[in-house]
This record gives sequence, C-alpha cells and structure tokens, in this order.
Amino acid sequence: MRRTYELRSLMGRNLTLTGRHRVYIPPYGYKAAMNLCRGMELCTPDQFVPDRVQSLDTSNDPIHVYDLEVEGTHNFFANGILIHNCILLDDPVKSMVEARSEARMEEIFDIYRSVVKQRLKPGGIMVVYLTRYGMRDFAGRLIEAENTRWKQLLFPAEQPDGSCRYLWSEYHGKAVYEEAKEDPEVWWSVWQQQPKQLSNHVFRPEWLMYWDATSGWVPPEIAPREAVV
Repeated sequence: MRRTYELRSLMGRNLTLTGRHRVYIPPYGYKAAMNLCRGMELCTPDQFVPDRVQSLDTSNDPIHVYDLEVEGTHNFFANGILIHNCILLDDPVKSMVEARSEARMEEIFDIYRSVVKQRLKPGGIMVVYLTRYGMRDFAGRLIEAENTRWKQLLFPAEQPDGSCRYLWSEYHGKAVYEEAKEDPEVWWSVWQQQPKQLSNHVFRPEWLMYWDATSGWVPPEIAPREAVV
C-alpha cells in the first residue's frame, strides 16, 4: 500500500504510479514520477505522434500496486507509456569538497549497502551515473568492493590516444579543455573520469619553511636538501 500518482497524457493515456516509478522522458532519460511536470514529452510506441504529460495528480488513498519485471531489458510500455523498474542512482556525490570528506563518503556508501541494495529485486539491475571527484569517492569505493559486478562506461573529455581530440569540442571550444588541464586533480577526476594519485607527499615541499639557528628563516630555494627531524 503506497501513495500514488495519477498520470494523464494529452492523448488520453492514464497511468497510476508510485512516486518512485520511473517514466522515460526524451531526451532526459528516466525520471521518477514524482518529478514529472506538465508538458514533458512521453515515449510511446508511435514516436511519430508525440504525447505529453497533461496532468499529474496525487492520491491520499493508498492502493495496492504491483511491480512487473521484463527479463533482460527491465523496461516496458504500460498503457502506451515507456517506464522502467531498475534502480537509478543519480549523482550521489555533488562536489569535490563532499568527496574529500571521508565521513561523508562512508555515510553514502553505508546507505547504499544497507538501504539501496536491499531494494534490488532478484534479477534486477542498478545504474549509477555520476561525476568522479577522487579515488576514494562513491564510485571508487563501489569499484573496490564490487568490481566484478559492475560494467564501467567512461566518457573522457580527451581521447586517451594523445590525439588532442576532445569530447564536444565544437560546443565548448578547445580553450576550455586546455584551461581545465591547468588543475591536474580536477582534470583527471572531473573531466577524464579517471582520478589519479598525483603525489605521494602528505606535505608538499613548497609548503615547508626552514630555520637556521644563525640566520633565521631560510628561503626554500637555498635551503639544504637534507634535514634531521
């Protein structure tokens, strides 16, 4: 028994859904029913006659709902509207600042293990689409813990063959990519989707200051290369 949504289309299609049921909205992909808006295009068997959302009403009277599964594809047309029953995780990590928090990453991964995974039915599929922000972000932990269970699809900003061919350069222009390369950490994580350990130093040499008992502070460029700590 769950709260439901009544979807009506301009062409007279009606569908009763829970808020978490996913409906295919071209060109954005699958969206939860609770997030649909009037005027959004619907995917129907006849793509030459487009249909759109006319209204989405909520019902406070819970009714019995049923989950249908289609082997292999996990999507199907219900009353002429394409819907899906897999689990989609959309950008669980929102920024590099969040990804650098060990406590926050552990919290998100715990939610995945204790809540999200438990809702996946036998034979079901799960799709995670996100931006990489570091080696120990959510995707990094997922790959480390369950590598054999996942297929990875990467869209690097620059082709890995060194040809300087960029993804969608006709839109951004090459200058945007060249500027992004100036920050290697952001470039390899956010743009290339392949976070790397760029340094083995916990403390970078340029952060250090040297003290000499005779002359006081010594500029790093003339400081001795060896020191006793």
